[in-house]
Amino acid sequence: MPVGGQSSFYADWYAPACGKAGCSTYKWETFLTSELPGYLSANQNVKPTGSAAVGISMAGGSAMTLAIYHPAQFIYAGSLSGYVNPSEGKGWIGLAMGDAGGYKKEDMWGPDDDPAWQRNDPTVNVGQLVANNTRLWVYCGNGTPNELGGANLPATFLESNFMIGQNKKFQELYEAAGGHNAVFNFPPYGTHSWEYWGAQLQAMKPDLQSSLGAG
Repeated sequence: MPVGGQSSFYADWYAPACGKAGCSTYKWETFLTSELPGYLSANQNVKPTGSAAVGISMAGGSAMTLAIYHPAQFIYAGSLSGYVNPSEGKGWIGLAMGDAGGYKKEDMWGPDDDPAWQRNDPTVNVGQLVANNTRLWVYCGNGTPNELGGANLPATFLESNFMIGQNKKFQELYEAAGGHNAVFNFPPYGTHSWEYWGAQLQAMKPDLQSSLGAG
């Protein structure tokens, strides 16, 4: 989970990402799949294959997308309350980007009918995740807080109205496509907040280590 990339979906954008803080070049997929592993291999003796991508919220779907198109590099993808069906939520993405930093979704993947929206949608491309046999860990709460907290309105609203439905849809399509290498965790609680993501990262850790041979 890299630091930075506000509203980026950790993707290669068509245009400069211009927001309230100015303009940046967003080429996150290129950085994460070419530049960074190349540097680590050359300078730190880190192999460029057999890794994991794990993300929360917008980055949850992005972790899966990286595994779809770079299966040797990312053999494991974890999505926590992930936006896993972005091509069906373009309007909400545009609103969220504008609110978060003044960004425009068209600068990312073009107009609504541009193929990039489909290309970067794990639900649309679920069959490729099955074909790659990527190990998946998919978590999403239902918007109901428990003793961990996270009871504020944005956290409960996002999880119950946007995230849980698309994550369950992803599970249905994954299983219909013959997928059998995933953990799906949809408990009867959990909001869009770090209290639950932190707990879920701890729950995921043994599975991730085992899958990467690092346990």
